[in-house]
Amino acid sequence: ADLDKLSQDGERLLVGPVDLRNTSYSDAFFYHLFPELTPATYYIEMDPGLADKEGSRLADDVASADWLILTRFWSGWIEPNESVAFGSDIPNQIVEDNFCLRGSYQHDLVRLYQKCENGEGVGPYDAPYEPEYDYAVEVLVPVPERPDGSCTPTCNGEFNAKYESIDTSILED
Repeated sequence: ADLDKLSQDGERLLVGPVDLRNTSYSDAFFYHLFPELTPATYYIEMDPGLADKEGSRLADDVASADWLILTRFWSGWIEPNESVAFGSDIPNQIVEDNFCLRGSYQHDLVRLYQKCENGEGVGPYDAPYEPEYDYAVEVLVPVPERPDGSCTPTCNGEFNAKYESIDTSILED
């Protein structure tokens, strides 16, 4: 509902995962929910090894968007294939430098960003990130550190002891 209220017809929308280094999925149904907005990407459906491969146009697509819907719906997806490979951090850096967080929903499962003059610097693992609600933490997805050192509590597939009190069983409620 926030995007409906804030956006203008014809503005550009990009939908993807919160951590744009790993594009093993996107929730393309959002494009259908906002037909008045123009998709800001060639990668309507993101697949492992395509949008996140070196030299892809994803960073340019992110920069061209007016709005971003970034989700963690499938962050716990872990298979012995390219779906666990991570690519360039440049798209995440573009989000941090050029977008402002306008909403975080369902314990940061979904984020809504709007292009703004000076980005707020909110990366995929910065507040309002709540690791206890992240399926990637529950199943130990081997998320590599970002260049700035931020990561999930299960960085590289190993649980960080400073998060030992996290109870991911709340995901089952």
